[in-house]
Amino acid sequence: MPDFGQLPDYPVAPVGARGARLAGVVLVVVVVGAGAALATSHVSTPIAEPMTQNVSYSVAKLPAVVRPSARRTVDLTITTPGHVSTVAAMALPGNLAVTTTPIPRAALLTGWIANHATFPVSWVGRDPLTGFSIVRLSTPVKPLVIASLPANTSVTAISPVIIGPAERPRFTWSTTTLGDPTLRAYGVVNYLATQSDHNLNGVPGALAIDSTGHVVAVLAADQQWYSAQFVARVATIVAHEHGCHATLNIAGASAQGGGAQVTNVPRTSQSRGHLQQGDIITKVDKHDIDSWQTLLTLLYLTPSGTNADLTVLRGTHTVTTVVRLACAL
Repeated sequence: MPDFGQLPDYPVAPVGARGARLAGVVLVVVVVGAGAALATSHVSTPIAEPMTQNVSYSVAKLPAVVRPSARRTVDLTITTPGHVSTVAAMALPGNLAVTTTPIPRAALLTGWIANHATFPVSWVGRDPLTGFSIVRLSTPVKPLVIASLPANTSVTAISPVIIGPAERPRFTWSTTTLGDPTLRAYGVVNYLATQSDHNLNGVPGALAIDSTGHVVAVLAADQQWYSAQFVARVATIVAHEHGCHATLNIAGASAQGGGAQVTNVPRTSQSRGHLQQGDIITKVDKHDIDSWQTLLTLLYLTPSGTNADLTVLRGTHTVTTVVRLACAL
């Protein structure tokens, strides 16, 4: 399984067409590790009782280790006809921010960070598979520092809390432990996640901060923690490639003994002439491929229009080839 934090930043090249659809079911594997997103309401979102024991009315009153992240957490106000809600978003480089909460494209968006006035926010895109929403901030916000998270690690979870439409967020916080991840499948998305501690119930979107002050996880509405490295990577692709993840345009399956075996290369595939039925892909660039799912995960976290160096076992010989990745719709 690839390390999401070590995936290269591919130079983005223009793609002539959106390409053919990715063969097979896309399975996205997410290692528990880090995040950003929050859904609370101006009306009255109930807060779990243990969390209300730790409420800070300013960043200065929060535990020292989480203050830098709290200052960089973007509070978004989403206004649609008859409804106003707020979500917290993770600030990324390039004045981008991402939340796991779906945001309608036509919504009116404004942002706020600690000690700043409100500012306009524009909708950039939404990942069709995960639902993550990406926005662009009109005010420069220093990006959050993101890190991976080993299992069974103690973290401090923080979350802005909106009490009323005229009030600035308060911060609620709690310590918890993200335990060993378990494999769970939801339709076309298959990811490693762990459920939140009971004292975080009712506060989806809390950011998990490790002992070094790095953001490592986000609590989604389904009470599952998502990797911040994964969320950030998806957001970058959506922002620069309009949600166009990469594909080899082949069909395949996990090979016995490891690797991804090619079962079909359509005539219209850009991989034709590079790959053939029976090939076993063992490496993409510097990433080892141990299964078909790992290959799809790596492609999902790679922008289209880039070149991939493939290492392939063909019969008893190892060959290498370079394939330009198409757009997976």
